[in-house]
Amino acid sequence: MQKFLIKRGVEFREGEYVWRVQSALPDGRIELSSDYGSPIRLDETEIWARHGNGTWSVSIESLRETGASPIVVARRDVSTFEEKDLVVMRARLVYLRAVEEAKCSRVREVEKVIKRVACEVGASMPPDYRTFCRWRKRYQHSRDVIDVVPRHENKGRREILDGPLLTLVEDVIETHYLNGQKLNVARLYDQVEDAIDAHNERDPESPLPTISQATLYRHVGKLNDYLVTAAREGRTEALKRYRPVLRRLKTKRLNERWEIDHTPVNLLCVCERTRMVIVRPVLTLIIDAHTRMVMGFHIGARSPGQEEVGWAMQMAMLSKRDLLDRLGLGHLEWLARGVAEMVFGDNAWEFHGSATRAGCDELGISLVYCPKRAPWFKGRVERFMRTIAEQLFHLIPGTTWSNTKDRGEYPSEKLACVTLEELTVFVVRWIVECYQHAPHRGLKGKTPAQAWQESARLTPIYMPADPDQLSVAFTNTIMRPITNSGVTFDHLSYNSSALQLLRHGIPDDEKVKVRYFNEQTGYVYVYDPRQREYFRVDCTDPDYTKDLTRWMHNEVTGAMRDSRIDINSVALRKARIRLADDIAKAELDQKLKKRKWVAQIKGKSSKEVVFGAAGGTAMGNPAQSDQEDPMVVRFDSVPEFSVMKRTER
Repeated sequence: MQKFLIKRGVEFREGEYVWRVQSALPDGRIELSSDYGSPIRLDETEIWARHGNGTWSVSIESLRETGASPIVVARRDVSTFEEKDLVVMRARLVYLRAVEEAKCSRVREVEKVIKRVACEVGASMPPDYRTFCRWRKRYQHSRDVIDVVPRHENKGRREILDGPLLTLVEDVIETHYLNGQKLNVARLYDQVEDAIDAHNERDPESPLPTISQATLYRHVGKLNDYLVTAAREGRTEALKRYRPVLRRLKTKRLNERWEIDHTPVNLLCVCERTRMVIVRPVLTLIIDAHTRMVMGFHIGARSPGQEEVGWAMQMAMLSKRDLLDRLGLGHLEWLARGVAEMVFGDNAWEFHGSATRAGCDELGISLVYCPKRAPWFKGRVERFMRTIAEQLFHLIPGTTWSNTKDRGEYPSEKLACVTLEELTVFVVRWIVECYQHAPHRGLKGKTPAQAWQESARLTPIYMPADPDQLSVAFTNTIMRPITNSGVTFDHLSYNSSALQLLRHGIPDDEKVKVRYFNEQTGYVYVYDPRQREYFRVDCTDPDYTKDLTRWMHNEVTGAMRDSRIDINSVALRKARIRLADDIAKAELDQKLKKRKWVAQIKGKSSKEVVFGAAGGTAMGNPAQSDQEDPMVVRFDSVPEFSVMKRTER
């Protein structure tokens, strides 16, 4: 049997009449038009009632034309009524069946049967004959016991707004209330009064009564909340508030679907040297949808870009054993690793960038973009951001809280005491000690660690064959020709004997692919089309590029261009000395904006902690981890972490 739902274009037949669905009104009613009369407005329940009792029949042809989606509608049953109403229903049925069995039709005979039944059941007062006739009329039509249940919702005063007055008020509401101007009801009432006055002037023989402001408030309060929000604040906001969750996303295995997102950390970080607030960092985090395991993250002072996404992806794919050993957490496990099948992100530019797309393509990862302004398509990582804020960031001195109301008069800048490196360690500790061992409602009470272990027994985990190449896979790319000076861009030259050998083996006009980094300028990677691999090429001016980020280099060259200074190696070194002086002054400046600028051009981030002091590309390097002492971080000023929801400050 075909099923359908009510939508525009669906037709119902009532004998020779055809009623066609036109639109849904703000008050929830459906407007239907006919070629034989005026439009009518009915509640959806009334439409289904007419369809259910056979008064209306749906036109199958209209369903084919409109492509109406399936829907299953069930009529109200007796279980939806209160017990006291069902007692009344049973008593009424006794009277109805007794008169029916007596087969009497005269008034006196019916009244006699009613009195007899009242005596038998012990009723103090038998029902009136006219009341009984109303029951019988409703019951004989459908033989449905629900028709004799008391309908208390139909009691009370008659609606003031009806007929032409209701139509006029709804027209004013649609014109002046259901739009982006967000007119309040008090101003809407003025518009209704003007419309009534204008109507009465045009048609003095059929004047409309004036309504009270309270009547208008009640009518507006009955409007469909979704339609009102969509009209006044947009469909996106309406979906956020009233979007139904009809079914849950189902994944079959770990690493099938990752979700990635950014969020500002609700915490101010300080400089490790001056102990002054420098930045409110940004967290980039990846979570596995099937197990809810945190795969990797990146915390940085800058707005996230393609490299930040790359560092988070690199951490997500590689083993965390070396990281835990260096932080003195070797007795704990963080099993998350492997290459994902799909990564779901929003429409931020860093996910659309060529470096991100090329890195995912190289690893065979499908990069999926969620619809705009639809965060529920990656709801797991969105919900996790709130979890880590409530259970970690809000417990650390210097938190900014989630909003100004929660923050109140809390002196975030005055109490801030955690550096970005220490924050990174706190995040790692919270993940491995608390989060992954806390029961998760979305996992039916299992912990993320348990869900990962169960899925890992059934699912092979694919690892990147060359971990060193991961640091190159998500970097920025530029095409440059090779000259006797090597490859040159950003006023820096990179050259080596291997690069010159490549130059001799390719045409003179051919450009090569150069991969460069923003957190350092000391070397780049050049792609060899013959060997089909990248090789490292160092800068020809290592003294200048030592500990120099590309953001610092851009500040140097930008200042030189503004001063119209010729850019050469000597001028670059002098300009870098001036930049160092500016940085030293800005670090002690009273303005947070300048201290934040220093943190951003230095590229302050979690990378040094996650990948080691040397900034290596591979996390699983046992030789390196044996040579380094575990990082010591002070935890004195930080409360104990808890997997329970925080209830008070």
